[in-house]
Amino acid sequence: MKRIVKTTGDNSRTLYIEELDECYHSHHGALQEAEHVFIKNGLEKLDKKEINILEMGFGTGLNVLVTLQKFLRSTDLKINYYS
Repeated sequence: MKRIVKTTGDNSRTLYIEELDECYHSHHGALQEAEHVFIKNGLEKLDKKEINILEMGFGTGLNVLVTLQKFLRSTDLKINYYS
């Protein structure tokens, strides 16, 4: 299936599959969606020094990128990331 790069509402990019009429991320904002799901309602709600993350299907890699950016700003957090 052919994938087309599309710009979302927050000017980040996602992949669109024409045959399925489906995007990898929200068309309202791919980056905004990843930050909401993985950071604001994930990492920021945890009170731990070490966490394990399992992501089924790497997709565009946006979720791991957003998680890595948060990790690099937080020196006391250890993340074990499995994909």
